[in-house]
Amino acid sequence: LYAGIGIATAWRWIGDRFATAGDPTRGLRLAAPMLSIAFLPLIFNFGLADRRGDYSARDWAWNILQSVEPYGIVFTNGDNDTFPLWYLQEVEGIRRDVTVIVHSYLGTKWYPKQLRDLTTPCPDGVNPLATPTVVTCQRPFDHENAIELYRDWDIKAPQRAIHSLTNEEIDALPIYQAAPAGTVVQFTPDISLQFDREKFLMHPDFLVYYIVQESLGDRPIYFAATAPPVYEQWNLGPHLIRHGLAHKLAENIEPTDNIVLLDPQFIIRWVDVERTEHLLWDVFRLDYLFDWDLWPEPSTRASIPAQYYIAHIALAAALDYLDRPEDAETVAVRGEKLLELSGRVIP
Repeated sequence: LYAGIGIATAWRWIGDRFATAGDPTRGLRLAAPMLSIAFLPLIFNFGLADRRGDYSARDWAWNILQSVEPYGIVFTNGDNDTFPLWYLQEVEGIRRDVTVIVHSYLGTKWYPKQLRDLTTPCPDGVNPLATPTVVTCQRPFDHENAIELYRDWDIKAPQRAIHSLTNEEIDALPIYQAAPAGTVVQFTPDISLQFDREKFLMHPDFLVYYIVQESLGDRPIYFAATAPPVYEQWNLGPHLIRHGLAHKLAENIEPTDNIVLLDPQFIIRWVDVERTEHLLWDVFRLDYLFDWDLWPEPSTRASIPAQYYIAHIALAAALDYLDRPEDAETVAVRGEKLLELSGRVIP
């Protein structure tokens, strides 16, 4: 906008200097070629801005949503997740049963209230899909169009909203509060933690606490792979299991032939091998990415392909632990290719 104003102002200024009494527009005509400067961004940026045939943002949202079990909650941390997820749910109608929670929006007064209302079970006789552009209550899981993984599950709809805070209670939550080192936080009888240092909890963090505390057991709770700041604020990492591109909050995790605990170098150490392997190979839409040389969008180059890489390398480590070296090598090679797309940058 400001560049356009500047070009137009310069054009007018030059035009006035070359204008004559008999032909006041002469200067503007002579200076008109300078307006071609406006075409430079189009010429030099067209290749970068052209999105024909590029479904990577859309498929990123697909892959996140399908990582989440029916009626799950998924906390996200930024616009790179939010807008593609919104498009897939509201435009294409895919996985509308999932409640996407944007952490930064929890800092507003209206958003937590809206989430409560939109996740309330529908009264008898109310169809939440009757008005596609207006969400009135909890939308149902679509068995008919579900991926095979979830299609035959015996799925029960949630029995309550994701939180029960009243409008007045939401408005009364502190903007921030210091929690001294040693503070013990109890989410459930089996999920408690102690802060090893002083923490400053912000308004959105309190909402995360109440949502997790009230929803766990009624709905699956996930944190998107891009949301470490959300779960790390509450030291929930040890209670998370990787399911593809999302991490499921779980109580009493124990290692099994399928649930593997990775080395401490991984932020999320628990991996559901069977689920993640199925998602990466049979559900996710990313095979075409292996034909690319570089991720085309600079703003997401260091995040999305790197998260694909981390998912693959975590699965490879888990497979190696399970004494499946050939499968681990295959997955690791795919992961390295995805890392190349990011310019070998890991956030």
